[in-house]
This record gives sequence, C-alpha cells and structure tokens, in this order.
Amino acid sequence: MFHLFCPNGRSQGDCAAPPTSDHQLVPWLADRLCEANTNMGCDQFVENKHSVTVTFKGSGLDVDVVPVLCSGAREHSTNRPCDPPAVAAP
Repeated sequence: MFHLFCPNGRSQGDCAAPPTSDHQLVPWLADRLCEANTNMGCDQFVENKHSVTVTFKGSGLDVDVVPVLCSGAREHSTNRPCDPPAVAAP
C-alpha cells in the first residue's frame, strides 16, 4: 500500500508511483522533492545511498530525508499498519 505523491494539485493518474525496489527509491524521492519544491533548484536535492540531502541555501541547513516503504504489516513501534494519508477528492 502506498500514497502517490502529487505535487501542484496534479491528479493521481498523472503521478509517478513509487518504485518497489530499494535502489530505485532514492532517485524517485529526489525527483518528487524537486517537483514539489518549485522555489528550490534540483541541485539542492542530493542523492545519497539511503537518503536525499536537502540543502537550504538561505540558512545553509542540510536535512536528510529518508524514504519509508510500508508493506502494510503491523509496525513494531506503534502496532498499527502503515496506512497512507487520506486523499481528498477533487
């Protein structure tokens, strides 16, 4: 189960579904972050082995974004399934 990331109000049919393999997930996440943050340059999103580093030019702050793939199984820490957020109907 996954939530399609649709920046700028695009419909889910126009969005790229997340990959199912780990090695494709970081590049996919970097692309989605770049699409969603139109006021930032794509060079501010740097792919690492297991994360994407976002560099904020004004403050110089670097933030690592780590993708999480949910299998639908119960999560260890919360004992809840990893459900996607509700998506409002257009």
